[in-house]
Amino acid sequence: MLSPNQFSNKVGLSYAQVLYMCKSNQIDAIRTNRGHYKIPEKEVDKFTKNDDYVSKEKYEAAIRENERLRTELGRLKRFVDDIAV
Repeated sequence: MLSPNQFSNKVGLSYAQVLYMCKSNQIDAIRTNRGHYKIPEKEVDKFTKNDDYVSKEKYEAAIRENERLRTELGRLKRFVDDIAV
């Protein structure tokens, strides 16, 4: 059994996101008598072996690429605007 912090480190999600997912039953977690969540190891597979899962590194790379493309599109737009004038 994993704590939400251990689970978040294994799957690359934030601690807050894991807690939210536990509370909204998106993760099959067990709640202890003291109100803490424990997550079975098998839940890690749902996040690491799913084709829909995107690792934190891939997500951040996509964000960087989107920002690069946005910058390039801005430059292209200014270039076209300058030619049209």
